[in-house]
Amino acid sequence: TAEDSGALPIECDVTALNSGDVITIRPYAGTIERAAGEANAGEIVARFELKPSTITDEVRAGGRIPLMIGRALTDKPLKSRVHWSRSRKEYQTQYQPAGRLLGRTQAGFLCAPGWEVDVIAACAETLSQVPWTELSLGRLGQGGRGKRFRSCFDKTVFSLSYRSARSPGGEGQPTIAADLSLPASFQAFLDNHPSASARDDILSVEKRFLETGKVQLVDTSTGRFNAHLAILLSMWSEAELARRGKALSSRAKDGLQRLLSEANDAGVLFMPMLVKDGQPLGVVAHLVDRDLGRVHAVQGGRAPSEVPVQTILHMASIEWAIAHGFGLYDFGQVEAADAARFGAGERKLRSLSIRRRVPARGQALDSANAAEALTRVLGHIRAGRQDQAVTGCEQVIAALSAE
Repeated sequence: TAEDSGALPIECDVTALNSGDVITIRPYAGTIERAAGEANAGEIVARFELKPSTITDEVRAGGRIPLMIGRALTDKPLKSRVHWSRSRKEYQTQYQPAGRLLGRTQAGFLCAPGWEVDVIAACAETLSQVPWTELSLGRLGQGGRGKRFRSCFDKTVFSLSYRSARSPGGEGQPTIAADLSLPASFQAFLDNHPSASARDDILSVEKRFLETGKVQLVDTSTGRFNAHLAILLSMWSEAELARRGKALSSRAKDGLQRLLSEANDAGVLFMPMLVKDGQPLGVVAHLVDRDLGRVHAVQGGRAPSEVPVQTILHMASIEWAIAHGFGLYDFGQVEAADAARFGAGERKLRSLSIRRRVPARGQALDSANAAEALTRVLGHIRAGRQDQAVTGCEQVIAALSAE
């Protein structure tokens, strides 16, 4: 019970102690001494050993359970990567959001409201004690918890930045999360969610284009995946090329291709396509989270057309999600006005960055990243960068020896 509450229980021989003695307890030294000002001050009257080995961490976290939860949070919503710092000539462990779904970058703290204070403090305390140089939560949807998490780090040791997340590519527009809670039927959605003008537009579009057969919706089955993926990448990369340039857009395209291929293999991809006279007009890819009942729009592409492609694809995706029993539709990175037409609520996302000001020796690379660091060392060797390879090997050896 004492351990669970965050107390520091000590077990020792107390035969040399009497009621009323004034003593000094030194937890790390494992001694109990007669206090200054008492007879025989400084005399050691008992020795002890703290048990279990995690007890000091439990005290800092406010108890054994908060520590367990905090450590779980440290592992699960974050993923680490190895970065070679050219300025410091060292490998560094950096943390980024991992998320439940493939490729999801939106970050958050998963904990019951009643445990929020203890859990976030335990998470921050655990992170403070392991080696890394930078932690970035680029799309944080929980402002209050983000502020609480930030406040748990020592500002003399870490530099902290917490501001509005911005869209990539230099436009500087605040990034939002647009979510739509789904009712039990599509008719209930039409009756209660879109604005009156948006509902009229949806019904008009459905009547003019879908009911007349001018356009058709095609789902991406296994046999069509590669063809539909190629169409999506072609439509999307044209816009990215103009916005990001050739090098960045090429890397982004490769990353999107890997993400959607993995999602398709895992059976969590929903990717409807709109066609007219056999020609694709647009396609939008979704990740499906059946455990939590959510459908997340990931990326879309469309060709120039007088047909309201985006409206039709979102409408069809919402109808599909409702028909399959999902409770939430996430519009992904879409203009706020477009999502609001469908009745979606919006939350501004924040960007949290935490960096060690001056990482001491042993605080840059976590031994858990040793394998990845050694892979990078091989790259240095193959490129003829022997000095970097030697430095990297020495750092990995030091990290493993510190365990």
